[in-house]
Amino acid sequence: MKITCTPVEAQAILASAQIQCAAPDVELIKTHNHIFRITTPAAVYFLKTYTKDWYQDCAIGVVTHEAGGFSALATRGIPAAAVVLSCDHLHNPLQRPFLLTRQLRGEPLTKLLRESSPHDFKALLGTTGSHLRRCHEIVFNYPGYVGSPEGPSSPHEPGQWIHPYCSAAKMQQEALAGLHSERNQMPPELFAAMVELLSSFEHRMQSEYYPPRFIHGDCHASHFFLYQENGSWQVSGSIDMEVAASGAPICDLMKFSNEMVTLFPHTSHWWKPLFDGYGGEPSFEAMKLLFLCEWADRRERLLQARDWEALFSAL
Repeated sequence: MKITCTPVEAQAILASAQIQCAAPDVELIKTHNHIFRITTPAAVYFLKTYTKDWYQDCAIGVVTHEAGGFSALATRGIPAAAVVLSCDHLHNPLQRPFLLTRQLRGEPLTKLLRESSPHDFKALLGTTGSHLRRCHEIVFNYPGYVGSPEGPSSPHEPGQWIHPYCSAAKMQQEALAGLHSERNQMPPELFAAMVELLSSFEHRMQSEYYPPRFIHGDCHASHFFLYQENGSWQVSGSIDMEVAASGAPICDLMKFSNEMVTLFPHTSHWWKPLFDGYGGEPSFEAMKLLFLCEWADRRERLLQARDWEALFSAL
């Protein structure tokens, strides 16, 4: 899909947000979804429009999901990207829904970690863990996409789609379906062990999913931005709240870990300062069960893991 945003179009969009400037510099920095960096003399902005394959209706409504995620944090005093303009209709210069945010202060966590001293490595992860804990302390009445600072306004309707991070029953259903589709490629004893585990997922994970709490939903470590001030690290916010939801916080920790294991060796014990900052370790067995749902090709090694180092080295 070819989407463009010209300097003149960007200027008009900024003007609709009461930002007056000459035609800014515009650079497409990502596709699937399309993200444009808009640079003015005074500030840098990012315009996101939703172009993934499954957004066949131009993603009307998704803007509300993402803007709602940012506002749910900001209204509670938790650092978040500033939403400059949220446009959920087609009557604009792009003729597509879009979200315009201001550039976050600092650098992505993963970039800072790669360049850090051992002391800062721990401090960065501890600060991020503390930020995540604040996010996860937000409790909502119902599971589902956030959409507003108050969260979902009604219970999930039977038959309506819901994200697996918001529903243990949905996660169990999808995990078992995937398992049965792979049955012919698995040793019988492994298949039997997995069926027994996954069939009890909803029961085992009840305390992780209830009460439903704020989750990023796509919680990559690289989505968090930090800066240093007066000798200490601060989180300025995170990006990509497209699937911000009311669900199970441990799913955010799993998603965060998925990226960390690809970037840093398990011998760095990166999870220790993260969990310290978070206020304590999550349930090991719950995290292991989630990984068993997500990592089909690592199940035998994951089943054998008895501690965090073994768990993360199995991925």
